Amino acid sequence: MNRLEEDRDKITEIMIAQSQAEHGGLSRSELAHGVSELPLRVVYVDEAAQKLVIGLAEDASEHRARHLERLLEIVGEVDLDLRYVKVETHACPNKTGDCRPIRAGVRLNTFGTLSMVGIHNVSGSREPFTIVSSHVVGPGTNQAVGQPAASAPYGRVTVNPSLVNRSSDAALTNINNHRIEYLKYAVWAGANDEYFAVTGFDGAVAVGDDIVMQGAHSADLAEGQVTQLNVTVNDSFGTLTHQVYADYPAEGGDSGAPVLSINETDNSGVYVGIHCGRVIDTQTGQQTPYFSTWNYISAELGVNPIDI
Repeated sequence: MNRLEEDRDKITEIMIAQSQAEHGGLSRSELAHGVSELPLRVVYVDEAAQKLVIGLAEDASEHRARHLERLLEIVGEVDLDLRYVKVETHACPNKTGDCRPIRAGVRLNTFGTLSMVGIHNVSGSREPFTIVSSHVVGPGTNQAVGQPAASAPYGRVTVNPSLVNRSSDAALTNINNHRIEYLKYAVWAGANDEYFAVTGFDGAVAVGDDIVMQGAHSADLAEGQVTQLNVTVNDSFGTLTHQVYADYPAEGGDSGAPVLSINETDNSGVYVGIHCGRVIDTQTGQQTPYFSTWNYISAELGVNPIDI
């Protein structure tokens, strides 16, 4: 083992001790003097450059001189590359639990599905937004929205016209909790960091088009085809016009799910709409899902995604 590797292992041992202190296995007083003030995040040996690379938490860069002095006390006079970094742990083991960063296709407010996360232009400034089911969050604005539940809010409803006479069962929210990270234009595709990358928005669907729906409460990605256009649906929330029938399977709690046209070769997709619910024929038992298309969502919420 060479000198750089030995120093890497020294820093690794300190990181382990810090984790033990953070999670109850070791008291802060038991850490070596000055070590607790080092917000260590990454360490490795850059073999090509023959440098020891150490990354500290991004919000601590103002203390660079002090950090550098303390690190050199620990590792000695080595070629040290000190950086300030952010570690994202794309943790999303399933669609119904905590997903960080948040993304589309996962549970929202206990019993709904987050439809889309993105960036739009608001009065000349770039603002993050999410699209959610209007009937899931309820009428009006300012309701807390959270993932996986409203008790863990990331923002509030900002645009949500009455469903009495609408063409999209959708509401717009902000993201005002700056501690919550998000994956823009990403739809859950599998555990942890697997996702579909949304590359566009287009509500121009036709009968026979292949589509998929990623609902938080459906076990798998739901596949199907468009079967009918221009359907008017009247339910307890109001009247929705210009809805689209499809034959993908759906479960209760999938409301708000993104409906996509996907390219399976590269896991990309076009967002075509938001899943709303099902019409059930009480005589035959047949269940027909329906969704609102992007063109009406965009028009009624005034949202136009950028940076796609």
